[in-house]
Amino acid sequence: MLAGNEFEDSVSARLLDFFAAETLWQRRLWDIGACLSLYELVEATAAVPDGVLTPEAVNWFKGSLMEALGPDVGLGTDERRRVLQEALRSDLTAGSQAILIIRQIAESAEDAYLSRWAAELRSRGAVAVGPERVARAIAGHMLGRGFSPQYLHRWWKYRLKHEPGQRDLS
Repeated sequence: MLAGNEFEDSVSARLLDFFAAETLWQRRLWDIGACLSLYELVEATAAVPDGVLTPEAVNWFKGSLMEALGPDVGLGTDERRRVLQEALRSDLTAGSQAILIIRQIAESAEDAYLSRWAAELRSRGAVAVGPERVARAIAGHMLGRGFSPQYLHRWWKYRLKHEPGQRDLS
């Protein structure tokens, strides 16, 4: 069982909402995960030379990512996120150094993403971002890794309500 505070209770409730089968698709996936977003950006730059996307579309997408991913501790240290922001500010073209950096950050973040969020929750309670942002980051990552919403809902509900012992969200 979760023995959390108001912040952790809010994150937990939002996770259940995001994973619930009866939650509308649009509400469940307002945000895709950080790593998947970065991979999508890499793919988008590759679509520009073929005329599938315009450079303006890529610029719009990278602008939205700059704001959303800036405080995302799952992507790595402050320094790593600063490097990511610099890469996002550059002129992105397929195969460019900035695109290689973005891909490397996404790849290195995938497996450590949740453990980085857990460390942040243990150390500071993730007060830099609200419970909604934390829940969206975690849910987006797990759904992006291929877990089904039904599985995640059952798993998380068990952890919250039925699993023996008490633990915090991290």
